[in-house]
Amino acid sequence: MYIGTVKESLVKVNYIDPLNQLSDSLKQHILNESQSFSESSKSSGSVNSPLSNLTIVMIDGLGRRKLKHFFDSDINESSYLLVSEDAGNTDLISFLRYPVCGIVSLSFLEKQLGTLLRALAETGTVLEPGLLVQVALKIDEKREQKEPIKELVLNRKKVIGIFNDKEAEVFQLILHGCSNQEIGKKLYFANSTINMVVSKIIRKLGVNDRTAAVNKAIRNGWVVAER
Repeated sequence: MYIGTVKESLVKVNYIDPLNQLSDSLKQHILNESQSFSESSKSSGSVNSPLSNLTIVMIDGLGRRKLKHFFDSDINESSYLLVSEDAGNTDLISFLRYPVCGIVSLSFLEKQLGTLLRALAETGTVLEPGLLVQVALKIDEKREQKEPIKELVLNRKKVIGIFNDKEAEVFQLILHGCSNQEIGKKLYFANSTINMVVSKIIRKLGVNDRTAAVNKAIRNGWVVAER
C-alpha cells in the first residue's frame, strides 16, 4: 500500500511507502511499539505528548516535488520521520530544510523504533548518529567557504594528457594572476615562448582568452581553492 495508517492509539502512526519497503512484520512492529509507547505515556500521565500524529515517510523513490506536496497539503500537522534504505547518503541532509522531525535509515528504524518514539516525544527531533557527523562536516564546509581564497591551485593529476609539464606550470602562474611577461621572468623564458604556450593552452581548452580558460578549468574541477 502506498499510503496507510498503522492503527489508532495515543500515537497515530501513518506511513508513505512508494516502493513497499515496509514489510508486514515491520508494520506490526511499528504497531506494537506505538501501542507500547501510548500505554507507557498514559501510565505516566503524559497524555499531551506532542507526538500524537507521526508519519513515517520512505523517501527512496519519492521525488522532492512529491514530498513537498505532502508537506504543503498536510492538514493534520503530522510529524514527519524520513526513512531511507541508505542513511549514509549525504544528500539526505538537504531534506532537513523541510519541516521534518528526523531522518534515519530503515535498519535504524527497525532496531531503535521504541527509542525513536521516546526521543521524538521528549525533544521533537531525532537524527541517526551517522548523519550527525555529516551535518557537522557540512557546517565546517560552509564555514570554510566563507574564508577568503588564498590561491587557486591546479590539480596536476587531473590535467595529465591535457597539459604537458610546461603548460601546467604556465597555467598555474595564470591562476596566480601573472601576466605573460611576469610568467616569462619567473620561468626564465622569452616572452615569445610564453605567448606561444598560453595560446596553445587557450586552443586546447577551446576558449577565446585566459579568463575563459581559468573559468573552464574551475568548472571542470581541475582547480582547488586554497583557503
